[in-house]
Amino acid sequence: MSWKNMSGNDSVKRKHRKRNLVLSVLLTVCLTITGDMPLLAAGSQPEDIVLPAEAYDREQSLETTLDEDIDGKGTAAVVTEEDGRVAWKFSVETADAYYIKVAYYTASGKSQQMERRLLIDGEEAVGTTLSFRRSYSGIGEDQYDLQGNQIRKEEKENECWQEVYLTDTNGYQEEAYTFELTAGEHTLVFDSLLDRMAIGSV
Repeated sequence: MSWKNMSGNDSVKRKHRKRNLVLSVLLTVCLTITGDMPLLAAGSQPEDIVLPAEAYDREQSLETTLDEDIDGKGTAAVVTEEDGRVAWKFSVETADAYYIKVAYYTASGKSQQMERRLLIDGEEAVGTTLSFRRSYSGIGEDQYDLQGNQIRKEEKENECWQEVYLTDTNGYQEEAYTFELTAGEHTLVFDSLLDRMAIGSV
């Protein structure tokens, strides 16, 4: 996330900045995760704040478990069910604007995507549902009909790591969301709306 000094008493404001960023939330490429990945990727300041799965706040989280080997390679992830929530507490030294980047594992589920609501310091930080896509690949060789059109392959789900910046999945805004945060203690929460989700870090 990105945060900056603000006037007034509000500790959190969402800000849209003009940046040439890829719509990372649409990624379906599997990644190899080694160690902690940046949860809050700093914008104008070099400070990166990493919220690993192991550091989630158990008192504020619901229907949540820690899987210490989600991928069979010793990488941990905090898993929330469809009706759960996962929370982290963190501190910021200097007020600034941040992007939020999420590393998640596409464990098997019921739908093609997972949906979450983001809350920062108890307030809804984005006025829309956040969607996190699963990864699929085609099975078998390419086939064509009599007119030469390629026939869609049967797909299988890939259980793998993905890393995305939080963006507007409805397409109204192309840039990644940025957020402003004051110096001090804060809380970040993902409320579950659709399907289970495994987060490695934010």
